[in-house]
Amino acid sequence: MNEPIEPRPWERTVTAGPLSVAIVGVGAFAREYVLPGIEASRHCETTVLVSPDVETVETAKSVERLAPESFHDGAAAEAYDAVYIATPNHLHRRVVQTAASMGKPILCEKPVAPTADGARAIRALIDDAGVPCLIGYRVQFKPVMRSLRDAIREGLIGTPVSAHSDVAFRVDTQETEGWRLDPDSGGGALRDIGIYPINTLQFLLDRPLEASWGDLRQDPELGGVDAHAAFALADGDDFRALCSASFAAEPTSHLRINGTEGLVAIEEPYHPSAQPVVTIVEHGTRRTVGPDPFDEYAAQVDYFAQCIFRDESPTPDAGEGVRDLERIEAIEEASAKS
Repeated sequence: MNEPIEPRPWERTVTAGPLSVAIVGVGAFAREYVLPGIEASRHCETTVLVSPDVETVETAKSVERLAPESFHDGAAAEAYDAVYIATPNHLHRRVVQTAASMGKPILCEKPVAPTADGARAIRALIDDAGVPCLIGYRVQFKPVMRSLRDAIREGLIGTPVSAHSDVAFRVDTQETEGWRLDPDSGGGALRDIGIYPINTLQFLLDRPLEASWGDLRQDPELGGVDAHAAFALADGDDFRALCSASFAAEPTSHLRINGTEGLVAIEEPYHPSAQPVVTIVEHGTRRTVGPDPFDEYAAQVDYFAQCIFRDESPTPDAGEGVRDLERIEAIEEASAKS
């Protein structure tokens, strides 16, 4: 793994832009991460905000504000080039349908839908409309993670044989009316944060993994969703990963991959405001890679814009979103049988 790490390996000189973006869903997540990310980007600008309480959002006076029904009716469609979907998961499909019907490129937060069937329906809408779509797996845009993927592919740790990952935070019990604690809205620890190790491991290893075991547990204070999830991923007989996700445990985020010739351990790979620190052990020699500060949201929207300007298909796409939900449902099925 070479240093210095190239922060934007996909960046090219473009003359088009900026890409004007409508953000649909302007809750705490969008206010804390998406809006500042677009503000810090090189190739994008926010021109439209869509939310039931959009008037409470502090932004430039030039930004147009729409209620959801006005957006779905096509209001101000000329004011934006693309749509960033930051609504709760169960609302993604209708927004995708509206954006796709207008031919607007789509950046959709993950999971792409509450269920694999819902994700397949979204993929079909996107394919039928022929619009570019990027799924917001922002961890893939952390420079150290992209560099690590290349290094693993080139043999940094030999053949990967096992992995362990844990991600947890404490959901405020005041959120009992929120989507995270609603199973019909795609809530639960597995879907909300368990998707991080599922997607990141497949990204780093550059191959799909299958769910081989699952154990989901509830917490009486957190309603009817899984509060704790443990699961295993496998690639035939060659690789095993044990992962966990929790809504009611000490906040943590780590990932460790062990191989025949070394290992990598990543602290804070998943948190949006953290810079992952990577410890690499090669043949008994240990070194640490600490990246420079980096905004993966700004990088993600800039990559999306560049793909549109260069008429290239962005990845990760809706197919990857479908795959991850299929893994999640296989874990749920394995838990139900145990």
